[in-house]
Amino acid sequence: MTALGQPIGPEQEALYEQLARKALVTFGLESADLLCLSSRQNVVFRVQTERGRWAIRICPPEQDRKALMRELLWLVALNLDTDLGVPEPVLTPTGELYQTVSMRGLSGFHAFSLFRWVKGQFADTITGDHLRALGRLTATLHRHAQTFDWPEEYAADRWWLGGLEERIRSLRRAFREPGERVETVLRALPLVHKSLSTLGHGRDAVGPVHGDLDFHHVLFHEGSARAIDFKTVHWNYYGLDIAASLRSIRLQSEAGELLRAYAEGYTGVRPLPCDLDAHLPTLEALHAMLQLDRVLAAPAARSEEMQDALQWAAGRAGGLLSAK
Repeated sequence: MTALGQPIGPEQEALYEQLARKALVTFGLESADLLCLSSRQNVVFRVQTERGRWAIRICPPEQDRKALMRELLWLVALNLDTDLGVPEPVLTPTGELYQTVSMRGLSGFHAFSLFRWVKGQFADTITGDHLRALGRLTATLHRHAQTFDWPEEYAADRWWLGGLEERIRSLRRAFREPGERVETVLRALPLVHKSLSTLGHGRDAVGPVHGDLDFHHVLFHEGSARAIDFKTVHWNYYGLDIAASLRSIRLQSEAGELLRAYAEGYTGVRPLPCDLDAHLPTLEALHAMLQLDRVLAAPAARSEEMQDALQWAAGRAGGLLSAK
């Protein structure tokens, strides 16, 4: 699960294209060729002209503006301080990282940002070379995160699952049933807390993270891995990014070889922040719980999305309980 919300239909897509063109006036790109790339939580268009290619992202009206600034500020710093091929926000002529736009037919004010195009392709089949490149990418992100801080007005909460228990308990009200899967998640929470506490809270273990660094958010280009879609940036354990990347390969027959390739790429840049054998199951459960939390917080989340997220979180939580 990597996206929230129901895809928009053709009529709404046409409205968002008009909105995108209105926003692109800011950059003198309103006549560009547009192609819709994503139409779930955010609407993203490829922007193509003879001068080049960009991506414009239009956020929903309820987008948390401080969270948006945390994402954009880290991307600016990553582009200044590293050679990673991550999205680079394009400043408006007045020096802003984002602006808002509205239009008849679409409710509210939508924040939008323009990004320089990131070259690359998604991987159809994951190989050791892909994992090695992804390990280098992730380690470089985390090495930068060790010394990066947001300005005080945008500082992120230090989130050690604080408050998550009460939000998950709200699932009982959301589903109007006792919820065996809810209870499974709740019973696993103390195990998650206990395991994560052994990682410590130093900057070698925690800091800004991508938050959802799975293969839906990684492009590969000329031997390098490039992360995109930083909308879930927050402060957490670096191991969370590792778990998100590795969860889809851990049960494959060649998982051992792939995990070694990832570790080789990562440790070529910095030491691993955790013991993969000991902590990956816990971090995968954490990733699933955070996804469940995002679904619960999304105003437009559908019941089936909640059920899917709950099933995933309960499955990871049940694995922890059975291994206890």
